[in-house]
Amino acid sequence: GAVQFADLNEGVNAFSRNYVSEIRRSEEMERRLRFFAGEIEREKLPVPADYNVPQAPNPKDLIDLEATLEQLEGETRQINANQEALLRNFYELKELKHVLNSANAFFSSGCSNTAGRTAGAPSSAVRRG
Repeated sequence: GAVQFADLNEGVNAFSRNYVSEIRRSEEMERRLRFFAGEIEREKLPVPADYNVPQAPNPKDLIDLEATLEQLEGETRQINANQEALLRNFYELKELKHVLNSANAFFSSGCSNTAGRTAGAPSSAVRRG
């Protein structure tokens, strides 16, 4: 059989209805869960094959779940930002180390060439003789 629903609140704007805020909260929680799924996939974390999807929580438990997801998302974003900053610092320090090693090699080879000249006769004296 077919079912037909009648809108008993035709004069109410779609965004003013009672359930709109709950839908927005649910969409925000879904966005956060997609964010976590993306992080799990990006890090290649193992997910158990026998993982069972839990049943929908009670409405009062949704408030706690929403707060937990918000907190975990903030912490995860902060960890990601810190990791990026640490990697950036690591590569900058690695580059500086390479520059210092190259400069050390340059000056070491330059000092050994200059030391050979000063230890023997001056180059102008060699030409005269």
